[in-house]
Amino acid sequence: MQCLLTSLLALFMLFGGASAPALAHDKIEEEIYRAAEQGVASSLALAAHGFDSAALDRGLHAWYAERSFLPLWIEGAAPSKRAKEARDAIRFCSKDGLRPDDYFIKHIDALWHRTDPKGLAKLDLLLTVAVALLAADAIEGRIEPLEIDSKLFAHARPPRPNLGAIVKTIVYRQDIGKAIGESFPRHRQYEAMREALAQYREIAAKGGWQTVGSHRGSSLGPASNKADLAALASRLQASHDLAQDYVSRGSFDGDLQGAVSRFQARHGLPATGEVGRATLAELNIPVEARIKTLLVNLERWRWLQRDVAEAKEVLVNIAGFELFALDREEIALQLPVIVGKTYHATPVFSEFIRYIEVNPYWNVPSSIAANELLPKLKKDSHYLSSQHMRLYDGWHSNARELAPSTMQWSTISPRQMGRYAIRQDPGPWNALGTLKFVFPNSFNVYLHDTPSKGLFAERARAFSHGCIRVSEPDRLAAFLLDSPADAWNRERVRHVVADGARKIIKLPTPVRIHLTYRTAWVDQDGIVQFRPDIYGRDALMEDIVAG
Repeated sequence: MQCLLTSLLALFMLFGGASAPALAHDKIEEEIYRAAEQGVASSLALAAHGFDSAALDRGLHAWYAERSFLPLWIEGAAPSKRAKEARDAIRFCSKDGLRPDDYFIKHIDALWHRTDPKGLAKLDLLLTVAVALLAADAIEGRIEPLEIDSKLFAHARPPRPNLGAIVKTIVYRQDIGKAIGESFPRHRQYEAMREALAQYREIAAKGGWQTVGSHRGSSLGPASNKADLAALASRLQASHDLAQDYVSRGSFDGDLQGAVSRFQARHGLPATGEVGRATLAELNIPVEARIKTLLVNLERWRWLQRDVAEAKEVLVNIAGFELFALDREEIALQLPVIVGKTYHATPVFSEFIRYIEVNPYWNVPSSIAANELLPKLKKDSHYLSSQHMRLYDGWHSNARELAPSTMQWSTISPRQMGRYAIRQDPGPWNALGTLKFVFPNSFNVYLHDTPSKGLFAERARAFSHGCIRVSEPDRLAAFLLDSPADAWNRERVRHVVADGARKIIKLPTPVRIHLTYRTAWVDQDGIVQFRPDIYGRDALMEDIVAG
């Protein structure tokens, strides 16, 4: 991730331009100076995040020059206690889904028992690079979202924190192991995901699970033979959906059906207890693929903004079709949502919800006007009126309202449609429903109500043009507006809506909203959940995080 390492190199340059050093008299300081001059990264052929050895060496030399080439990690003729803690942090970073080899653990181990000044100097320099890279990856993530998908992840993170200052603080901490650990997200969900990764790695170490049913048909049930039902039971035991002491009796009994239902529920399938084609497909995804999904989603947690601890937050999981309203990390609301179609993918970013529009107008986007409304108007010039929509000669403040029935729609092209503005009046017919939650952003994405309530019953709810439709917006509004100074509940929200007037209600305190893309998470009951990769984004990351 190029911009991440730019920040890392800024760390080395943080203290200003380095003047020519006075060569230290102590042997190890001399060797650190020589190694920095020669380039320890170049000598070991190290490179990271698209930066070559020369770039790493320039930053490293400038950083050590500022401290007169004094060692950071060596005491006497051996690695210090801090060095051992740093080495352990690198060794065990796999718990967070990172790879120790990315932080040069093999080179560090090869130098660890050297007692000569030259070897110790190289070790000191290398530990500095490794700790800085590990801390930077913990704080920001390994992967630059823009490099994965510039459309979906155009603003996956807010502006960078001052990594130079942060990593400098970590490098100098006496409790370096704790300092590195605190660099990772401390959200409960992240900790739960680390535990899930350990659990699935343990399953893999025991041999994973066997394929079931694929060679004997497209379903399993009471009519299946004993061998198939025993294989199903073994598979469900392997993923802890079925009790370990369960003994297959060769029948599709209540315990087995219950385990199937639990498996289905945590994979986003209807919990019928029946093993059909879709359930078989999920059962037969290898544990190694599940581990990759967990690794990808741990990385996404490292992308998330976490410089401010808010009492209230809203998290939308696009892939899971759900919204979570959090109060001090406790789930206050969990609501189904509708997200963008594959070709209108809802983007990933963080912002602040600042106000709620009650009984909103819907300003029809130009693309919808040209591609969806114009063909209907060519057939029926009264279509806009039937939908309580008004036509204007532009979006400017002095725009004149036009009579749609007098327009020569047959002569207007989709491109020419961009000259006109179309707005739908507030009311039960309005595409935005009765409530619109606004967090200003460059995508013009927002949360809103919808008159099409039936779509929330669908399992895969990717139906919108990119905005997010909320199933019970009055509950979300009450959550956002309620404060010690001004109590709100659903009844009060409904009363304001029933008035029929368009109104803007400013939140007492802006509430951060994260539009995220999670194909794996751990629910509030500690159950690991998986969902389909509806936009095909996991595959773009898997080779990088699991390679």
